[in-house]
Amino acid sequence: MKVLLCNTGMLDVPNGAFRRSFTLAEELVRQGVEVTFLTTLPAGRWPWNVLGTTPIRSTAKPLEDAEHEHRQQGSRQRKFPYYLEHRQGVKIIAVSGVAPMKIRKFGYDPLAVFLRVIVALTQRFDIVHADGHRPAVLLPALIQRWIFGSWFVSEWWDLYGRGGYYDRKKRVWKWTVGSLDNLLEIRTHRTSNRLIVVSEELRARALNMGRPRDHVVKLWGASDVHGIEFTSDPLTYRKKFGLPEKAFILMASGMSAEELEVSRVLLQVMNEMNHAGLDGLQQHSNGDPLDQPGNVLFVNVSNIKPNESKKQSKKVQNKKVRNRKVRNRNERNRNERTYRTEDEDVADWRMLYMREGVYRTVACVDYAEYGALLSCANAFVLLQDDSLKNRSRWPNCVGDFLAAGRPVLCNPVGEIAEFREKWPHAVWPVEKVYDEQSIREVLRDAMAGHRGNGSEFGRIRRSAEKDFLWKRRLKELMQMYDAGV
Repeated sequence: MKVLLCNTGMLDVPNGAFRRSFTLAEELVRQGVEVTFLTTLPAGRWPWNVLGTTPIRSTAKPLEDAEHEHRQQGSRQRKFPYYLEHRQGVKIIAVSGVAPMKIRKFGYDPLAVFLRVIVALTQRFDIVHADGHRPAVLLPALIQRWIFGSWFVSEWWDLYGRGGYYDRKKRVWKWTVGSLDNLLEIRTHRTSNRLIVVSEELRARALNMGRPRDHVVKLWGASDVHGIEFTSDPLTYRKKFGLPEKAFILMASGMSAEELEVSRVLLQVMNEMNHAGLDGLQQHSNGDPLDQPGNVLFVNVSNIKPNESKKQSKKVQNKKVRNRKVRNRNERNRNERTYRTEDEDVADWRMLYMREGVYRTVACVDYAEYGALLSCANAFVLLQDDSLKNRSRWPNCVGDFLAAGRPVLCNPVGEIAEFREKWPHAVWPVEKVYDEQSIREVLRDAMAGHRGNGSEFGRIRRSAEKDFLWKRRLKELMQMYDAGV
């Protein structure tokens, strides 16, 4: 069985799109399926440059497949316009793009779409598995179905159209990408041969579209216990990532400004606890004020990777200097005015907590180091407002949190409510995101040592290894594949 797995994301960028799809591809290979993984190169990377030197590709082992005995794990072919690689038995085809990262990661890069179409025209597959509805994955799937009669399986991860992300975007977005999203989302998931959803909310919507119940399968993400390293001691890698060793760290993965707003009460409680704990403590002149026992720090892992070349790093440094000058000028202007705008108030509370040392961001890292970064946390944060958008999604980061062996501070919204019932030992429960008292009690228990210890970490990791793997969930998916062959 030959499967083309079309990925909306970008190669080795550790966001939900890449992690979920590639770990699924690896498990399909273990089940005896021949998988080709079609994705896009990150911005600034081309098939002939430094892409081939990352740590993931430095370890080479022979493939077990006799058909590819001459190939090695991590073997690369830098043939324009594709980047070809064999990794863990998966054949990776990564195409170049011309659009910036913000457009490329959404599957709308025109060059990437064109090159993916060329791949679909020149090779034949039995199954085309698309992890979304964007042109980068939809067009190859449709071409394979129209020309070769391939079986089209689509995944529905989030509600991008009306009622979901569409309603929260600005007018320009709604008129352009939003309108296209709204159209393609409905058409794709209504007409594919089979449909995978991640929530009961999306299952209900699919059934209302007229999809037969046996054509729709709910499939959460899984834990990548092979790619994410488990370390029971949170202090092991903190120095490597510039994080204070003695602080109690709550970590979030790729939180947007909107999601951070939901965590505002949490940050307020953390700030109050830090001020209460610092009373009477003498700070060292050269020490990190956070590097004190009892301090709490919120770390948000950014979706943006640090620049790799010196030229790019210099550009970023110059931009930081310009931004600092602009902020200083704006601060002076605000002090001279007698009024404040709403946008300034929203920005001010984040800057306040950064100055107070409660909140900071960490640049995204290569996937090979992602597990080490996650291990620096004492717990993870996943607070969501109760909206249709959040009830429709499954946060793929949950699988990563379990693989890292850390508990999740979360409230019961959508699929997370079911997750809390099935894995209560992996959860620090908060009923409402604005419930200051319950948040304070959870943090106090953790700081007192009643939560977040090594034995708890080990139990969560064992749960990920036992119950949260792809091989536990592939039965219905393989039945879908068999129906199309």
